[in-house]
Amino acid sequence: MQNFQQPSKTLQIQTQPWIQHTCRHFAKHVLKAVMLAGSTTLTRTPDDFDNNYFTNLQNNRGLLQSDQELFSTTGAATIAILNRFANSQADFFGSFAQSMINMGNISPLTGSNGEIRTDCKRVN
Repeated sequence: MQNFQQPSKTLQIQTQPWIQHTCRHFAKHVLKAVMLAGSTTLTRTPDDFDNNYFTNLQNNRGLLQSDQELFSTTGAATIAILNRFANSQADFFGSFAQSMINMGNISPLTGSNGEIRTDCKRVN
């Protein structure tokens, strides 16, 4: 969470104090704490896999500024995708399933063909 100190500029005002309090005390588990302990302004379904993440963004309730920017940046190519997923859980599920298949087909380099970087930005 690179922008940890700053909430999303579009996050509803009544949600901010609760999240800021939670973040101070549960920084390592902030997303789980927010979704389980609950803000009354979020559509919370912590036990369900659904498309509420996208409807929350449509309602300016993204928890992280980087998430909300996907929907709130004028002219962003991501807006149409987010709207499609918010309006159709079936579309979201279909795209998610295909993404999991695609990721499962990635062949990572292993052994002497690969490396674990000590600094992600630099080759060892």
